[in-house]
Amino acid sequence: MFRSLLFGGKMRLFSSYRTDNILNPLNLFFGILFWKKQAELQLQRSGLTYTIVRPGGLKDTLESGEKRGAIQMQKANAIE
Repeated sequence: MFRSLLFGGKMRLFSSYRTDNILNPLNLFFGILFWKKQAELQLQRSGLTYTIVRPGGLKDTLESGEKRGAIQMQKANAIE
């Protein structure tokens, strides 16, 4: 599901992309994304210093200006 790691007093939560999408098919099976979102909310309210990582999907083809192996970082739910 997801992993939580504590490094140097900072919490890292590896969750899933599109946890805000309640109609995602992954929510049809035990509400997987719902529970991941609940973990994110609890971490946000905890007062700890944290980073939430929501890995996205892989692409078959590169668009103009993209480099193979590049990591794209954006605010939550910015990638469509």
